[in-house]
Formats: sequence, structure tokens, C-alpha cells
Amino acid sequence: MPDKNRIFLALVISSVLFLSAIFGVFPSSLYGQQASKLEKAQWLYQHENYEEALALLNQLRTEQPQSSEVAYYLGLTYKRMQDFLAAKPHLEAAATLKPSVKNALLELIDLLYQCDQVDETKKWIAFAEKESITPAQTAFFKGLVLLKEGKDPQGAINSFEEAEKLDPTLSRTVKYQKGLAYLQLKNFKQAKSIFKEIVVKEPTADLAEYANEFIDAITRSEEVARPFHGSVGYSLQYDDNLILRPDNEELSGGTDEDNDWKHVFTAQTDYTFKPTDKFGLKIGGSFYGAKQNYIGFYDTMSFDIPIQPTFYLEKAAIAFPIHYNVISVNGRNYLSVVGFSNLNNIMLGKDRML
Repeated sequence: MPDKNRIFLALVISSVLFLSAIFGVFPSSLYGQQASKLEKAQWLYQHENYEEALALLNQLRTEQPQSSEVAYYLGLTYKRMQDFLAAKPHLEAAATLKPSVKNALLELIDLLYQCDQVDETKKWIAFAEKESITPAQTAFFKGLVLLKEGKDPQGAINSFEEAEKLDPTLSRTVKYQKGLAYLQLKNFKQAKSIFKEIVVKEPTADLAEYANEFIDAITRSEEVARPFHGSVGYSLQYDDNLILRPDNEELSGGTDEDNDWKHVFTAQTDYTFKPTDKFGLKIGGSFYGAKQNYIGFYDTMSFDIPIQPTFYLEKAAIAFPIHYNVISVNGRNYLSVVGFSNLNNIMLGKDRML
């Protein structure tokens, strides 16, 4: 009886091993070969050996056309090699095959955004929103696209704030992009405040360097945009050939001096009144006075009163500068001038002006 039990047990064990060999060892061995090939491709990709990874991944893509993971890494590899056209279909496959790779959708959106394919980017962002895929990053990319379009900067700010709310780790990048959005809104005060916060919190970061540049630019634009400007000046000048050494004594004013010191006084002020975005009025005044030390008949004074109404259109600014100028020499009126002109600035595209 014990011998029969041992024989029965041996038969059971043999059967289990046989069935395992047929249904377990061979399929798992085949799977292991495929897995090792993908792992090798992933290792090559992670170590930036993109060409060898590409060869393996293309082979695997042919063997496993329904593998979203293979499609994902193949798309990533093409993307890192800057071959965006080749990367796009594989990332699309990785995002839509089942089971999909969630990060594939973000990589695809980023690729389309870099290629300025705004409509395509918006399509895949809508897909990500519908499927609730990585909502924080999706909201962030939505803000980037709105910012790039330049049509709805407030909508971009709302998307950035939603992204930061869902993922606080995006805070630093979100703040920078919100600063850019406030620039589009011409809310320079708020933009400057955000950029200053970035610089204070992380002064050594790359974003802080860019933020500093924007702060400088905003400061300059604020200076230009101030409604009131004024300046005064004084200089002491010396001319060693004042009357060009004339042979005629009448021209020299009865003096033997052909050199003299001169005191020069200047003053300038202007005020810009802009009741609406479509119209502005600039008025001001300037003074120039020169007082000779010895040769008084060269004393000169000049007064100028400018007035400039400007009409601001969507892509043009039309101005009509008007000015009145009066000059006196040695206490006598010498010349009066009234001037009227037209100045037109027309935008040609985004970075050219006529």
C-alpha cells in the first residue's frame, strides 16, 4: 500500500510538472524574452542611447502593434531626438490604446504645443479633460495654450490657478506664467509683484533670472507710461572760434574777442492725458537759454510749446504733432514758427512696424 501511494504521488507530481512545462514554462519564457527586450530598450532610452533604443522599439512595435507601452517609449525616443513628426503617431497610439499610458497624453500635448499646432493641442486637452487624465497638468497646458493665443489671458490665469490648486508642486512655474498673463492684460503692477516674489523666494533659479529681466522691462515701461515728465539742465560751454574770425569788424560786433564762455540753461516738461484706450493728448513746454559771458549779442532764448493728439486703433496709432516756437536773440524777437505734421505707426505682423 505504501508503494502504491508513492507511485501515485510520483504520477501526480510528474503530471503537475508536465502541465506546468506546457502551460507555464514555455509561455512565460516567451514573455520573458519580450519583456527583456523592452527592458533593454527602456534602459538604452534612460541612458540616452536613443539610436539603439529606436532600433529595438521599432522592432517591438511591429511585433506588438497593440502595446501602448512600446508605442509610448517609441514616441518618447523620437521626441527626444527632435523628430516630432515621427513621434506624434506613436504618442497618439499610446494615449488611445487600451490600457493607455497616461503620461503619453501629456507628452503628446507638449509636443503639439512646441510645434505651434494650437488647434491639435486644444483637441487633445479637451480629450484629457473629458477622460479626467492628469487634471492638474492638463489645466496647466490649457493655460499655456490660451497664453500663446493671446486672446483670453484671464482664462489662462484661471487655468493656471486651477492647476496650482490641484498640484501645489506646480506653484513656481504657475506663478511665472501668471506673470506673463498679467503682462498681456497690461496689469503691470500685478505682473511686477509676481516676478518680484519669484526672485525673492528663489534668487538663484533660472526663472528668477527671467523674472528679473521682466521687472527691469516693466520698470522702464512704467517710467515711459507716467503721465508727467520733466527735466532741467545747466552746462558751461566754451567756444574758441565763436565768430569764425571775420575780416569785417561790423560782423564781429565791435569786439576783438573770438572766444567766449557760455552759460546754457534748459528745461522741459510734458503731460500725457489719456481718458480712453483709443485717444491720448500730450502737451508740454521746453526752454533753451544761452547767456554769453562777454559777447552779449549772441544771447539766445527759445520757447517751444508742443501739443500732440493721438488716436489709437487696433493695429495703428495716428498722431498730429503741433508746436509753436519763438526764438529771441539779444533780447529781440528773432523767429516765430508754427508747425503741424502727421505721424502714423502701423503694425505689420507681431514684430514689425511701419
